[in-house]
Amino acid sequence: MVVDEPDEDVDERESWLTLRKAMVDFLLIRKRLFPSQAFLQNMSVRGGPNVAKSCYLESLLARNFVLKCACSAAGGKASEVFVPCLTLKTSLDTVIQHRVRECDLQLPESYDVEAFATYLHSHLHRRENVQIFAAFWKHMSTAKHKKAGKPTAQEKQRKADMLGKAQHLLDAEKHGDDLLEKFHATTKRRTAHRIEEVKTEDGEKSKAKGALASVTCSYHYSGPTTLRTRKQASEFSAQRMSRRVQAVILPHTHDLDIENSLFTLIAQLLEKLDVDPAMPADTRKALDLCAQNRARVCAEILSLPGSRGKQLLVSTFYGGSVSPELQKLDFAHNLQKVSVHCKWVAISCLSDEYRAFLQDSKKTNPEGSLLSYLYTACEDVILSHWVQFLMETFHPQHLSLHYDGVRISTVDAVSIADVCTQSEAYIKRMTGFEVRIREKTHKLVLQAMKEAAVAGPAVYAADDVLCKAGNCIPHALACLEMLEPGHMYVLNNGTDQNNVYMQQRGSRTYRQCMNMFGCSFSVALLTDGEVPEGKFLLHCENGGRPHCVGVHVTQESEEVGQQVTMWDVDGVYRLSVASFTDALLRGTDASTSVGFWLQADKSEDLDEALERLLDLGAGSSEEETVAESCDEMLAESCILEEGGVQEEEPFEWLDEEGTVVVEEALLGKLQAEVDERVTKSADWKSRGTMPCPLCPFRTFHRRDHWERHARRYHSRRQQYCCSGTKQLRIVIALHDADQLHRRRGRNYLQRSADVLRRSVRPALSAKCNAIDKHIRLLLDGSGPKVVHAEYLKAGVTARRVGRLWYTHSFAEQVWQEMLLHHGKAGVTRHAVSLFKAAALRPRLLVKALNAGNHIATLLPTHVNAWWPLVEDIFSSAACQSLRADLLEKAIAHGECSYLSVDGTFKVCLPVMGQAHFNASAGVRASFPFQDGEAYTRVLSVRGRSGAVLALEPSVGESPPHIVACLQTCLPQAGLLQVEHLATDSPNENLLAELTNVCPNLKALSLDPTHAAMKYEQALVGKRSAGSRLLRSFLVKFTAHDPNVESNIWGPFYAGGPVPEVRQEANLRQHILDVSMSKARARRILQSAEQLLIWPTRIQFIEAVAALAALHSDDMQKKIDGSKFTVAKFLYKLTAADKVEWLTNNLRYRQFLPASRRILLLSGTTANEALHAELNAWYRQVQQMHRSTLALKLGMQTIGKLLSHQTALHWPTTVQMPHAMVLAAATTKPLWTKRTWKLRVQEQRESGVEPLQRLVQKKRDKARIRKFKRPASTEVRQRKRTPFTLERRAGIKRTGVHRRRPASASVG
Repeated sequence: MVVDEPDEDVDERESWLTLRKAMVDFLLIRKRLFPSQAFLQNMSVRGGPNVAKSCYLESLLARNFVLKCACSAAGGKASEVFVPCLTLKTSLDTVIQHRVRECDLQLPESYDVEAFATYLHSHLHRRENVQIFAAFWKHMSTAKHKKAGKPTAQEKQRKADMLGKAQHLLDAEKHGDDLLEKFHATTKRRTAHRIEEVKTEDGEKSKAKGALASVTCSYHYSGPTTLRTRKQASEFSAQRMSRRVQAVILPHTHDLDIENSLFTLIAQLLEKLDVDPAMPADTRKALDLCAQNRARVCAEILSLPGSRGKQLLVSTFYGGSVSPELQKLDFAHNLQKVSVHCKWVAISCLSDEYRAFLQDSKKTNPEGSLLSYLYTACEDVILSHWVQFLMETFHPQHLSLHYDGVRISTVDAVSIADVCTQSEAYIKRMTGFEVRIREKTHKLVLQAMKEAAVAGPAVYAADDVLCKAGNCIPHALACLEMLEPGHMYVLNNGTDQNNVYMQQRGSRTYRQCMNMFGCSFSVALLTDGEVPEGKFLLHCENGGRPHCVGVHVTQESEEVGQQVTMWDVDGVYRLSVASFTDALLRGTDASTSVGFWLQADKSEDLDEALERLLDLGAGSSEEETVAESCDEMLAESCILEEGGVQEEEPFEWLDEEGTVVVEEALLGKLQAEVDERVTKSADWKSRGTMPCPLCPFRTFHRRDHWERHARRYHSRRQQYCCSGTKQLRIVIALHDADQLHRRRGRNYLQRSADVLRRSVRPALSAKCNAIDKHIRLLLDGSGPKVVHAEYLKAGVTARRVGRLWYTHSFAEQVWQEMLLHHGKAGVTRHAVSLFKAAALRPRLLVKALNAGNHIATLLPTHVNAWWPLVEDIFSSAACQSLRADLLEKAIAHGECSYLSVDGTFKVCLPVMGQAHFNASAGVRASFPFQDGEAYTRVLSVRGRSGAVLALEPSVGESPPHIVACLQTCLPQAGLLQVEHLATDSPNENLLAELTNVCPNLKALSLDPTHAAMKYEQALVGKRSAGSRLLRSFLVKFTAHDPNVESNIWGPFYAGGPVPEVRQEANLRQHILDVSMSKARARRILQSAEQLLIWPTRIQFIEAVAALAALHSDDMQKKIDGSKFTVAKFLYKLTAADKVEWLTNNLRYRQFLPASRRILLLSGTTANEALHAELNAWYRQVQQMHRSTLALKLGMQTIGKLLSHQTALHWPTTVQMPHAMVLAAATTKPLWTKRTWKLRVQEQRESGVEPLQRLVQKKRDKARIRKFKRPASTEVRQRKRTPFTLERRAGIKRTGVHRRRPASASVG
């Protein structure tokens, strides 16, 4: 620090300088950055000032020899710490203008867009590999902490770096695509994928290979400080590209770099500043050694490859820790001293910025950050002069900044060596700094290895199958002696799916090869350069052409050391481990290099994250792609063996427009069947009755009459079926069953006639063609059947819903399936999970097919046909009686003595005809169902042991709505039994209104767990140490202490003001201010751990205040969906009335017998768990009528209550989950034969009554229709899949065909 020295005696001044130097030397020996106050007051220095030691501190501060700072900067235990300030004989502003931030720099850049497009698209697996790496790093960044306890700051930073790597990979792909789109680069997606033309900014087109696209890039200073920093590109440019991309898109440029910039500039800066006290000689020697010959330091002193050594030196300079192996080196300790001294210099130069950094919570290492700012300011001064020189002297086509270097295009008539020499001289003249500029060469990992290796001939000939494009992984395995002769047969099999995959894409994945050849891999990243002995596969990105080589690391001898043998298609390479490691670290594609070690034991499971890397693909190392050869190989693999029979044509059902024409094909089969029957009619006997083989009941006495009948009625106009559309639907069902079983069927008219002939009893008239009016579809337990209409009226005990008839066995199946699958009746399009796929029709279809029913596809397809049937079953007297019986038994066991009531809104979001409950009043008023009528909540009521007593849609969650819900769902006996009720928001009004309908209600209580859930909302739903501690506090409100024998809390709290004592107010203020000392907080928590319950209100408030003090980081976070912070929320939670509502839990529980207390619910926690289930069941529901919601909730209530009552009152010898208990309980028939017969007889006598839900649905639809907005006229293209391909209509399934006049002859 440059200061004006006060007038004082020379001897006295020298004594203070002696004291400061002794202090600095002592701290450097200890490698301590901060001296404590105790240290400064107890120093004893020979030749020091003749004053009392207690005056040392004030004098040092007055002379600006130390700087006072907060203890958090050093992380020590002292109340205050200080940092030494050094004297600068030359001010920093004299050496470099470190506060100049004006920047209007604009530089030209030019890109080889053709080469870049080739890099992006030439190999199909390159981009997929990028996605795999990004997913891998994302998974690693979210992996759970393996060790117990809170993750350290280093671990958090490491995870943040991993997430940054993933995002960097994805951003690079996006920026690459944007760049190509910007320059309108068009690639020809075949063979070499070369660019045909590139349009530059001025609109001119160039067809020459390697045409360059030019842009102008502007730069600005980044960061909020007033210091000079590095210049950053204002938009995506060469500066932001990775080394891999730079090597591809900038092949016409040279990367010029200030060699060893950090140590070179810092060493000269210290000399120019002339710091006092100066750096000790041995410490300065370490700095000079790093500045003058860093390569020697890495190789001889650290014994590390250059790239790893450089990382270690830079990390140590900025304050990083040193590994235990290097702790033994004096050089490492001296470099740590260099770091301490340089940080003092930075603080002395930039003391104001240092004070600001200390106040910035994001600066975890303010001293290191300040040192970095000092270096970058010096670096930017040099770079600014350098760029000015290059632009004015050479006028390059491309010039981009890369922090400590530049990229410059080739300069005509000037060599790069001359450019470097002239630049060094100019920088020396303008800044006084001596630098050495050199050109950096960027090589791929495999290129660097091959250059450093001794090459030998290839193992396999170039025309061998292992050397073909796409077979680099099998080639590497073969060279490592991991393939057997049988594996070569698999590799040559052109029809193998893995080989077809390779032929189409020109690459294989490691997982495919692992399955093909029966080997096992363990995966490891090679970013640290550690290479153990053994055989492994090395995967590299290889300039956009992912490639794999075989590697074997062996120990030759003690003198030679470890050697590496590498097998590639073009030869065998041998090199040292040091060269191999250096190439792994220096290669431009080093970050994407992965090792796949061969293991003999296949039982060892891979880590979930590393297992993802098995999907990486690798192919050819050559520049040309393999598309043409792949097309030829694929064509050969499609040729059938001689004499083979092709049973199926892959796309015989598609026309040229991609429309399925299966109905046309079926009509063709029906025509062929009719023609065949007519042709064979000559063989029929001429005497007796002759049945029509194509009709179920028609008979003829003469052959010519039948031929005339066949030609006239079994024609294309009649769709070859004269009986009506019901026989035709059976034809379609038989055809579809054959298709689903992957078999070719025929004779569908005859087979459909046989089905009708067997099932329709008594037989219909033999003289009538049309039979649709006389037959009905009956849904039975064994599948659909076609029966005589009169038989339904008198013979079978079937019930009717609309046009559907169903039997007792079918009703039992529907009852079981709907309960087991939570009321899912419709067929969902995207069946990716159990609940989505659990649709009623597919499950019943499987049962029918397993029962041998050939017309199972006649089951209704639309949900509008299913819901009335479901409603008829669940609104039956038997079902309602079961629910009432279950509820009555629950009340008999005291289930209603304790209730928990809560609401959820997500289930109501899909309800049609109403706005979102959070919408504005104007929006809500524009919908058919408005405030006071629209369903906004589903209220759940659970009993003492967790039984689901009710799930009821409600207009809201206010006291009147809760009371109405209880009155609707509980009988009078249940309301009289209620003694206690838990809710999320107890209040006086709710208690008063509930008392009117539940006269024995004693009190309400506040759910304790809800507070912890609110806390975790501020943490994005995750638990922290603070939230876990809060949960442990809240559990004490629902616990039991056997030592408490009397009511220590007083009577139940019923609302109203609660006097708050001063101590409580002070403790609550501690929560709000986070002001309690941590020592006191720890003592309070130790005492709280000994408590089973909260004896007093103040103990709970005190514990929450301690929580806030120890977890202050959480306190300022805002709760999602609220304007309150966590501290404010806890402040409100500890209000006297809130705590009293919580204490009601203890007042009620403490004196209950253990038999009743063991299953007692903890507030509304069970309701929240139930809501999570409900939200999962309804998550994929897009639209739903109000009546349908009520029906579904009723079914789900019965399922929950049936399972709960069975498990609680009919326990089994082994524990069973809810699903198994419910599955077993629903096997008990809902109706006996007698009750079902009575139910059918009741319908026959009274007629088919309208279903209440269906009636309400029609009314709702009528109201919604009035408010319905006009549909959009835009035609949206739909993505087709094999399940949603458009069908060309060729068959009329419903209605009556046009017939000839009655006078026409029937034949």
